[in-house]
Amino acid sequence: MTNTPPTITTILTTFTDEQAGLSTGLARHRILAVAESLRRCVEAHGDQILVDRDRTLVAAERAFDPRDPVARVAHADDLIYLLAIFVEPEWLPGDSPSLRVHLRVVERLSQWVIEHGLVHPDEVCCPLLDIEARVRRARRALRSAAQAAPKR
Repeated sequence: MTNTPPTITTILTTFTDEQAGLSTGLARHRILAVAESLRRCVEAHGDQILVDRDRTLVAAERAFDPRDPVARVAHADDLIYLLAIFVEPEWLPGDSPSLRVHLRVVERLSQWVIEHGLVHPDEVCCPLLDIEARVRRARRALRSAAQAAPKR
């Protein structure tokens, strides 16, 4: 009997439940909003990063149930590539508090996937470096905006 690697659906549900369980109020709401946005990103960009065999499976899943077919087929390594897309400007929220949570969730999720042995960092080093660089860039922009804002 072989162990089947968890799908993105399982990974996101487990991770989000853990993270949301540690938070309350607005912080919890923002974590859940990031998770929902990430699910949309997974479905919007899954075809870009999946191999042909997985795209065929997604098409079959979509015919069976159109909700979240990429997340039901793809795995942790695919998620890392999608996280690199998820920190591109089009997916970043416009307000600073939500952006901070967004970046923190991306960092924690990529680390969580590695710590749980779902991917080996050497196998996904390029997207991990992309994630790190894009998070740094977004944080730098946040700091610059905060410094440029008028003092109260």
